[in-house]
Amino acid sequence: MRSSALPPSCGSRRALSNAVYAVDRTAVVIVFVSSSQSNQAMNQEPVSPIEEPPLRRDVLRFFIGFAVPPVIIIAAMAAVAGKTGIEKGLSRFLQPDALFWCVLTGVVALGFRRGRVGIALVVAWLVYTVGGSPLLIGQVNQWLEAPYLAVRPLERSEPLRYTVVLGGGASIGGNQEPQLGGSGDRVMVAARLLLSGKTETLICTGAPIAGLSRPGLPTAGEQTERMLLDLGANPDSIVMIGGRNTSEEMIAIRELFEERGLPADEPLGVVTSAWHMRRAMRLAGAQGLNAQPLPADFRTSPSWITPTSFVPSADAMLDWGSAVRELVAGFVGR
Repeated sequence: MRSSALPPSCGSRRALSNAVYAVDRTAVVIVFVSSSQSNQAMNQEPVSPIEEPPLRRDVLRFFIGFAVPPVIIIAAMAAVAGKTGIEKGLSRFLQPDALFWCVLTGVVALGFRRGRVGIALVVAWLVYTVGGSPLLIGQVNQWLEAPYLAVRPLERSEPLRYTVVLGGGASIGGNQEPQLGGSGDRVMVAARLLLSGKTETLICTGAPIAGLSRPGLPTAGEQTERMLLDLGANPDSIVMIGGRNTSEEMIAIRELFEERGLPADEPLGVVTSAWHMRRAMRLAGAQGLNAQPLPADFRTSPSWITPTSFVPSADAMLDWGSAVRELVAGFVGR
């Protein structure tokens, strides 16, 4: 018996074919999109969910670097001197030069891995740390002062007729009165020599420099003279001469000796800072003067080395300025 089902019509077959094609096409698109997303996910670097934000990480690095110097130095001070050492260490790191060292260390910790910038930061840190080291400049000062470390001016057996005290030991205070300056020991040594009878006449030097000196103020020599008189010196025992620098001062002394008819080998005591004495003696010898060193204002001292001696110091940098001037002056013959 033949089946009674009728074959599908042409329209029905076409509709079925289109439906199958649409399903297949949709599946291909889904598979393609899924594959593309999978490839993109594989190419991306995995992100750790616990990774710190860059800003927070940089701040942490900076403060770790900032804290390293004071922690080390204060811990060493505590080991050496206990509670007092801690207090001294803390007070040292409240000073601007030490705080700047901490900041610079923090900046280095933050950027030392950043190529040329990091190298520049490390170099800057080394220059500041080494250049500001009291220990290093102490060695330089000791070399400058070495020939005079054993000289004690007040222990001379024979008094001098003439002694020159180079300017720079006095200054003018805010109340317009003379006061001892950074090299004030020059004035004190000169006064002690005169008042103890170790010299008969003191020669005070110094002249204003046009454009660099305020008009109307006493010269360096006049400031020294005023302080000597206040200490009880006889006005007749003080002689004033000019000179804007050490070279001109030695020329003025030679001319003074010539005017007074003194012999070329007349001993001349020279009072100046020990670190400046090498130059003073050389320039005195260039004028034919028989100079006798009477050093003052030593920077070399038997101070004990402590952990804070390794902290860069503004005073050490100032000493570097003086030392470099002396070295350069010796090199160029001034």
